[in-house]
Amino acid sequence: MNTRYDELKTKAIGWAFILGPLLLVIGALIFAFDIGRNPNDLDSYVEGMFGYYGFIFFIPIWVSLAGVVGRRYPRYGIVLTVHGMMSAAAANTPMAA
Repeated sequence: MNTRYDELKTKAIGWAFILGPLLLVIGALIFAFDIGRNPNDLDSYVEGMFGYYGFIFFIPIWVSLAGVVGRRYPRYGIVLTVHGMMSAAAANTPMAA
């Protein structure tokens, strides 16, 4: 039996699958078009903002994908969960800088 919470969680994960990659693509386009490029010419503060929030949306993406894989291969699902959390945290560090 699906509760209202289950329905909202499913919608939120669906939006994460759309918004996470979309924000990363927008950030890449911002960098390509030299919007907000810093004087060192290596990064853009505007691109970092979009990338930061894009990688936050990847946390529920990794967890939901690990749940799907973990039903069939439980150990691999755990590895995916840990990898997803570490990669999302590690990716946000340079984006925040």
